Amino acid sequence: MIEAGAKLIIGLGSQAEYGLTTAPVTEESPTRPRTHYGIAKQATGAALMRLGQRRATRAIWLRLFGLYGPCETAASMLPWLARHFAQGEVPALTPCTQLWDYLHVRDGARAVCALLPTQAHGVFNLASGQAPPLRETVLKLRDLMAPKIEPDFGAVPFGPEQVQCLAGDISRLQAATGWGPQISLDEGLAELATEAFGALAS
Repeated sequence: MIEAGAKLIIGLGSQAEYGLTTAPVTEESPTRPRTHYGIAKQATGAALMRLGQRRATRAIWLRLFGLYGPCETAASMLPWLARHFAQGEVPALTPCTQLWDYLHVRDGARAVCALLPTQAHGVFNLASGQAPPLRETVLKLRDLMAPKIEPDFGAVPFGPEQVQCLAGDISRLQAATGWGPQISLDEGLAELATEAFGALAS
């Protein structure tokens, strides 16, 4: 990209670069990845930052936290839950006491676009800035889709490396761009519920 004349490169990293976090993290927090995925993301981000510095090219590395939204095919938490509720099934869950940040993908895309006209560079957290207990989010989606279902909280034990707080401080990104999330979690969950019911009907 640099050889082709790119003046800005934006790479997408992951909260997994921080490792087992128990409190909200800033971009200055230590990175201690525990998975191959997190290790690979950290190494790629470091390489991008070094290359940008050496070649006088503006480089931005965004560490993503809990993006979700329509058409998601990965077996991640929210679409998995929505499928269970749409089918009237009781999901087996951990205690869901973790603090978990979810950001709608359209807000994530807006953040990337907001960085383009700035002179910002370096590492930024990309999150909603809100991390309620995961149990609250589960019950919000349940109330929208299957109010009579009682999720089986605690049926699945925490793993030995369970992240207990997935929350990123976004003040650096906000200061650089003026960006802020526009889609509330309630709105995003309603969209997710509608999509899950639609998929079931088809």
